[in-house]
Amino acid sequence: MAKNLSKLFGAATENRRLCTSAAAAVAKPTKAAEAEVTAEPRTAAEKGKPLRRRLLELKGTGGSVAKTMNDWVSGGRSVKNMELQWLVRELRKHKHYEHAIQLMDWMKTKKTQMSHSDSAIRLDLVYKVKGIASAEKYFESLSESKKNKLTYGSLLSCYCSKKMKDKAVSLFEKIKNLGFASTPLPYANLMNMYLKLGEPAKVRPLFEDMKSKGISPDSITYGILLNSLAAQDDIEGIETVMEEIKSNKVANQDWGTHSTIASIYAEAGLFDKAEAALKNVEKLIDRRRDREAYSFLLSLYAKTGNVSQVKRVWHAIKSTFPVIPNRVYLIVLYSLDKVDDFEGLKECFEEWEMTCETYDTRLMIPLLGAYIRRDMMGEAKAIVERAKEKGAEPTVKACELFIEGYLKKGEVERALEFVEVAIVEGKPSKENVSLFIRYFEEKGDVEGAEKFCSRLKGLGGLDAEVSEALRRIRSGGGSDAVEIQSEEAA
Repeated sequence: MAKNLSKLFGAATENRRLCTSAAAAVAKPTKAAEAEVTAEPRTAAEKGKPLRRRLLELKGTGGSVAKTMNDWVSGGRSVKNMELQWLVRELRKHKHYEHAIQLMDWMKTKKTQMSHSDSAIRLDLVYKVKGIASAEKYFESLSESKKNKLTYGSLLSCYCSKKMKDKAVSLFEKIKNLGFASTPLPYANLMNMYLKLGEPAKVRPLFEDMKSKGISPDSITYGILLNSLAAQDDIEGIETVMEEIKSNKVANQDWGTHSTIASIYAEAGLFDKAEAALKNVEKLIDRRRDREAYSFLLSLYAKTGNVSQVKRVWHAIKSTFPVIPNRVYLIVLYSLDKVDDFEGLKECFEEWEMTCETYDTRLMIPLLGAYIRRDMMGEAKAIVERAKEKGAEPTVKACELFIEGYLKKGEVERALEFVEVAIVEGKPSKENVSLFIRYFEEKGDVEGAEKFCSRLKGLGGLDAEVSEALRRIRSGGGSDAVEIQSEEAA
């Protein structure tokens, strides 16, 4: 292949993250029940935001889950157990892990019947919020009846996520001995762990062991296998697995399988084959509902450099979905930037800017980068000013782009303005500081480096690493100026 395949693993499989057994086991509420907790208010008695939105917005307001739930119930609205489980899933999906635990705590105070799948989900949440030791302690506290396929699977997922190989392998063997490894999921977790550990050769034996037990592979296990073969530059193995997939009805009918194949081909520079795989994705997606698949199509067509296909998919998204969230706009903007469609990028950003309800500063990054690369600093600054008018401050990444742009032009003072803007935890970010150090080292600019370090000391960002860099620059430049002490030495 045109490029080294060892860079490929995880491209698509990682994006379609492995779910724990618990997540897979939770029943989804009926459409009517889901509508009840998501629908906008219809009468005066229902004034206010729907429950799902109220809970999701707590992360930005610092509000209480218990108070939100009590207010909802005291307003004469009930929430069924299945709806509560779904709300926990929604909070978890959006990475609001602490609030998901708080909702489960509230459910407990209301004597809500907790299922085995609830215990498995809580174990996963405890791991994400408090760490692996707390997750292990929670597992040990469960009754023997709740130490089942779901909770064992959830603990295995935690070990694999933490890359705790010895514990993961030991628990996996126990799960097999207990007869709980009856689905592809435990195998997928262990296979993915080996991939993350840089041991792709261990993936195939697990995959074959799974098949020997009569467990049919799914799209996730096939995806991990394909990426493990790519990591080993095993072209023949990839082609063999692709032929095998054709006879697996489940995997072959899952668009995720074909998106993984497309990603592998795109990264390898085999764009014709990548686009053929993407056509299979398009045949399989639900055009009315599957926004995630459209997002994959956008980013993968961008990898192939096909501007017309990126635009076509973007227009399809706009014509299919009445509401387009910020995260989809973000993918579109990066895709347009990748294929160097400057006019399309500007048009898309302006469209988002005019219609957005929440100004997400991440979305300015692709256009900022495009402007700065073209030395259009005035236009780039105008974006930042418009964001400020809406109460949004530039991110560290935005400041980094300006710093790179001004340093490239040799305008150090202007670049320094953005160091003071991008303060992280009371200090300038290391990324931005390193840009200046690299610049002064390349130019051999001792005087500029000393002025920068003096200003950096005032901002609380002068550490031993920067002082060492200053010594290197002085050594190369022959300066005998007095060394500025780092904060640690002062």
